[in-house]
Amino acid sequence: MKKCTPQRPIGKGATGGEIVFDKLMDDGECSSVFINNRAKSGKGKHYISLYKTGDDHLAGATVMRSPGGLYARAGDSIKSGEDNSDDKGNAQAPDIAENVPAIFFEAVTNDLVLHAPLGKIRIIAQQVELVASGPSGAGNIILSANGNLVSKANETKIVSQGGGLFYAHERLDVVAGTKLNMFGGQGETQVNLNSNSIIKTLASFFSNGDVGKLSGMELASKIFGL
Repeated sequence: MKKCTPQRPIGKGATGGEIVFDKLMDDGECSSVFINNRAKSGKGKHYISLYKTGDDHLAGATVMRSPGGLYARAGDSIKSGEDNSDDKGNAQAPDIAENVPAIFFEAVTNDLVLHAPLGKIRIIAQQVELVASGPSGAGNIILSANGNLVSKANETKIVSQGGGLFYAHERLDVVAGTKLNMFGGQGETQVNLNSNSIIKTLASFFSNGDVGKLSGMELASKIFGL
């Protein structure tokens, strides 16, 4: 989109701040409304701009810049879920299914990004739901960490409508404090990659008959295409 045609800006201001209409921004675009903090702006770093011109993502955009924190609190007067205390008055958590949003962010198109390169992203709530609903089964939830991935819960359930795979480049331990049950419709539940005759037979095709040349992980990688 073409840069805006500068118009005569109209505004009011004081030592502490200003509000300007039809302001020409440093990037050559026009802001319909520009609110600026003059007192402690950090050289123009504390403002709210309602952009009028720019590319698709900028025209009609609201740009906020804050050298300090950006804080929002809402919902004080919104009724929360009903109290589910029992007949004896023992307090229980409200039915959060009855809640309406106190803060709602919606990206109509494209992405919603939370980026904290020097800090943490924390989500704290009575219940946390992650829902991916991409087209044609493409709704993936991907967890990636260059450290540890730790999950703690009273009970853990993982349900897959298709297949499932746990793959570790090194040692994989499955530990149960009392009882360990493993069920399968068919196939083996315990396999030693270096001693199992079936695996040895298959592996021989990948190692010229010398299975000893391959580690257990190398055998698994070649046989199962991992």
